[in-house]
Amino acid sequence: MGGSEATGGLFEPIAPSSTRQFSSQALMKRSILADLRRGIKNIVEGASEMAEAKAENEASRAEGDLQTPLEL
Repeated sequence: MGGSEATGGLFEPIAPSSTRQFSSQALMKRSILADLRRGIKNIVEGASEMAEAKAENEASRAEGDLQTPLEL
């Protein structure tokens, strides 16, 4: 049962080049989406690390302010 014979010639089989082109485009889209996911993940992790460093910096400043002797 060939593709167009079984359907009475209504549907033409997909040409191999079209299949390769579709597969290539699908792989390219997957690659782009994977890159975007990695980029977003890196941004979120970087923002989290920056927030943590900022909090540590502010805490150490507050400790430093409390530990300095008062000047008369």
